[in-house]
Amino acid sequence: QPSVNAPIKFLAGDGAGVYFPSNRQLVQGLMAGMSQDQTGAMNVHFYWPMPFSSHARIAILAASPLKGISWSVRYEPFPDPPQWWGTFHATYASVAQPQPGQDMTFLDVKGSGKLVGTVINFSAPDSTLEGDPHIYLDDSKTPQVAVTGTEEWGMGGNYWNGGQQVTLPLGGLPGSINNLSQSPGLPPGTNIDGAALYRFLIADSIPFNRHLVVRWEHGGADKSVHAYRATMLWYGTPAQTALLSDDMLPAVPASRNAHHYAATGEHTYQLTAAHEYLVHNPLITASGTTLTGAASFTMQLDPRNAGAFLRRTFDDCVANQRANIYLDGSFAGTWYDAGASKGAGVDGHQRCWRDEDFPLPASLTAGKASVHVRVVFLPTSDPQNSDWTAFRYSMYS
Repeated sequence: QPSVNAPIKFLAGDGAGVYFPSNRQLVQGLMAGMSQDQTGAMNVHFYWPMPFSSHARIAILAASPLKGISWSVRYEPFPDPPQWWGTFHATYASVAQPQPGQDMTFLDVKGSGKLVGTVINFSAPDSTLEGDPHIYLDDSKTPQVAVTGTEEWGMGGNYWNGGQQVTLPLGGLPGSINNLSQSPGLPPGTNIDGAALYRFLIADSIPFNRHLVVRWEHGGADKSVHAYRATMLWYGTPAQTALLSDDMLPAVPASRNAHHYAATGEHTYQLTAAHEYLVHNPLITASGTTLTGAASFTMQLDPRNAGAFLRRTFDDCVANQRANIYLDGSFAGTWYDAGASKGAGVDGHQRCWRDEDFPLPASLTAGKASVHVRVVFLPTSDPQNSDWTAFRYSMYS
C-alpha cells in the first residue's frame, strides 16, 4: 500500500473546490500550497519531508487522461538508519453518511510517530462545525486532545465569521460555499465542492508511542448529516515505543498483594458511570479507592525504557485531585487534575470515567525492571479538593 494515498488537492491543503480566488492565492500554507502562475496554470506545492531508505515511487492516478502536467522533485542524501525515523503518510477517509450519535473515525493506526496535519471537508460552514476533534493516544479511553469545535481547530472562530475564506501559514478555510472566484465560468459566490479546512501541526505536532486514533464529531451531538472527507498527515513506524509493562487494580485484593500495595486514609467504593466526551457511551461499573493519605506500590518496567508514563483511570466527578508522585523515594512531580467532569451526557449517563497520563523521566526509570511508586494526596482549599481516586494504574515503558 502507498504511504501517501490521497487526492492531490487535499495534500496541498485544499479539501474543497479548486479555483482562482479574486484577492489571494488559493492556499498559502507553510508546508503546502496552491497558487496561480503567470500562464494561468495552478501550481501545487508540497514541502513535507518524505524520507525513504532505498526506493521512492510517485504516481498520479486519475479517472481520465491528464494533460499539461509538469513536475519537479527536490531530494538529498539521508544517511540516518531506518529505525531512527518514520515514513511520511497521508491517509484519506470518506464518510458519506455519518452515523447518528457516533463520532467519525479518520485514522486508526498502531505503531509510533506523530500527527502533523489534517485537511477536512465538512460540506458547509454551519452547525456541523460544533463537532469536536477527539484524538486518542496510546490506547487511552479519554482523548488527550479534545478541542471545542471544528473551526477552532482550523484556526477560525465563529464559523470563520460566516464562512469567509482565509489562508494562513498553519491553518485556514481556502474554499467554502461562497467562493470569491475569478475562474472562467465560476462567478463569485460559487459553491464548487463544499467547504474544507486545513491545520498543519509543526511546533505542536502530536506524538504517539503505540496507537493513534483520530475521531471527529459531526455537529455538537453527532447529529449532522453532512458528508465528510478527510486526509490525515502523519509520520510513523510500525514499531511501538511504549509497551504496557504492568497493570494494578487498587481495589482488587489479588492485585494489591501482587504489587505490594499499602495505603493510609483509604476507602473502597463502587462507581457506575460512562467515559467522558463521546455523545453516547455505555455505563461501566468498577470498584476503586478514594485516598486522603498516601499509597505505595511496585510496578514493572521494561529495563530498555527511555522514560515511562503512568496512566490512572479515576473518578473525574471528584474535583481538583492533586497528589505528589515519588519513584524509589525521588520526587517525580505533582499530578493535578483541574476541575471536574461536566456531569451527565445527552444520553443521561453520568460522565465520570477518565484516563490521564503522568510522564516519568528516564533519570528515574532507565535500566530498571521495576519501580516503587508512592502517591501522597495534597489537600487544597483554593481550589477546594477532597480526595484522590484511582481504579487502575497502568505503567507504559
